[in-house]
Formats: sequence, C-alpha cells, structure tokens
Amino acid sequence: MEYDYRPLPELIPEELLVRAEKLSSPNICDGLTKLKLNPVNYTMDAAIKPVCDSMKIVATASTVDTKDGDNLPIHVGIYNCKPGYCLVVAGKAAEDRAYMGDLMGGAAAAIGLGGIIIFNVSFPIFIVDIYS
Repeated sequence: MEYDYRPLPELIPEELLVRAEKLSSPNICDGLTKLKLNPVNYTMDAAIKPVCDSMKIVATASTVDTKDGDNLPIHVGIYNCKPGYCLVVAGKAAEDRAYMGDLMGGAAAAIGLGGIIIFNVSFPIFIVDIYS
C-alpha cells in the first residue's frame, strides 16, 4: 500500500487562535464570505459534532487520509504533530477495523494535540471517560 505523507502546515499564530476562539462558527463563515472565500473550502461539515457540548477545538489542522480502514496513517499523523495542532482524519467507513483506541488517544494527549476529529465512521463510538 502506498502512502502520501506531507509536512505539517504552518502553525496558525496563537494571537489569531485566541481571537478565533471567541467567535462562533457562523461568524467565521460570514467573515470568510466577506473576504470572498467560499466557506465550504475552509470549514468542516456542520454535521460533525463533539462528543460533549463543552468541547471545542481551535487549532491548526493536520489532515490524514486513511485507506481501507488502515490506521497506520493515523499513527504517523499523531507522532508527526506538535502542540497547537489537531488531527483531522478522513475515515473510509471501514466496518471491520478500529481507527484508534486508548493508546493512540493517550499518545495524542501526551504530544499536546488540541483534539482529533474523525469523520466518515460507519459505526457508533462509545466513550467511557471524557477529558476536556
């Protein structure tokens, strides 16, 4: 299987993240529209929700594309990240494998990731403990 690993994007300056954290998603989308930027190209699907309403991620996104449920790219994505980033994983709705578990989540927290977003998962995810 061939993988396409890319370098981390440039980290968004902290002062911009602090300002963005005070805004709602619709405010950010309206601002993008006023800048003549299509929000669809710069924001995530509104159907993506946190597992807990009090959770919020404001960070530079590093993206990972999986193939056929293979979680090796997620491992690489976690270990290539640094504090200030969040990992956004494009799942491929594989039903016969888990994308990640406690070890990978613990590694991401230890590295200082702002969070992990996984979309296109075809099964329910249950969580015992939520750390915010």
